[in-house]
Amino acid sequence: MIAKSAALKRICAAALFIFYLALLWNYYGDPLNQCIITIVVLVICCVYLYYSLQKEIIRAGSEKLRADEFEEAIAGRFGHRVGKLEIEASITNYNGDCDTKWVWADIRSIYSGSPITSIPGRIHFSTQNASISEFPTLLPEYTNNYEIEFLSKGTKLCLFQVRVKEGANEIGSGYGYTASIERAFCMSEAELAEETLNYEWFGFAMTSIIENLSIKIAFPRPYKPDSVQFDVCIGLVPTDISDYDEIERVAKEGSFRNESGEISITVKKPKLGYLYFLRWRPLPKIIVDGMRQRELH
Repeated sequence: MIAKSAALKRICAAALFIFYLALLWNYYGDPLNQCIITIVVLVICCVYLYYSLQKEIIRAGSEKLRADEFEEAIAGRFGHRVGKLEIEASITNYNGDCDTKWVWADIRSIYSGSPITSIPGRIHFSTQNASISEFPTLLPEYTNNYEIEFLSKGTKLCLFQVRVKEGANEIGSGYGYTASIERAFCMSEAELAEETLNYEWFGFAMTSIIENLSIKIAFPRPYKPDSVQFDVCIGLVPTDISDYDEIERVAKEGSFRNESGEISITVKKPKLGYLYFLRWRPLPKIIVDGMRQRELH
């Protein structure tokens, strides 16, 4: 839907430009009429941009209101609160294969006398050729106290819950699990051209109450992507509307890092209903192919 909307805007802009050129050609040699036509077209463009901007502002405000209402409505329905979630994604090669690690810590029951029995989990990769090669597996040190119950297993989407074998009001040590995905990322501009978005991304959608969220991505050396950014929007996947107020709030904490071979972000008190993610532009195919060749040798 986003791609279609952008394409329609480009077509309309091109049509207006062609119409403008046709009028100028019709009044070739008449500077006064050409000047009037130019002014009229500029006014039309300014009016269109103004109303488009107002529409986006209203839409963004409406989305934020919906998110605030969503947070208020469901906050009380959660039986637990997570003190910290750390997510690590390590891209292991230039095919975009990825190993992930998820560590949940300091989990507390919201209601006294109501023990924590299970915590939901979700892993989803939308890249065209992506497939889950290893479904979530508990780290060895947690297998005695927890178990994973799968609700749905798909090629790109996995829904599950981590069950607590002995329910408790507070789980300070928390738990952790790993998962692996093949072709999770394109790793070349040529492959990315077939995707809906013009960038790659990795993040977490806030469907749990979490006080501190940490996301870290490691790239195979010496791969260094372009245009690395931290972004925030409402929903489970990226949209064309970023919440700049929330981005500014997180940026003020100075927790965004873009270092050689690794990018990361830490968010304090992320909002329910929001997606916090890192995004970047991959390198041209010729560079990636060269890195693959050097890796083989």
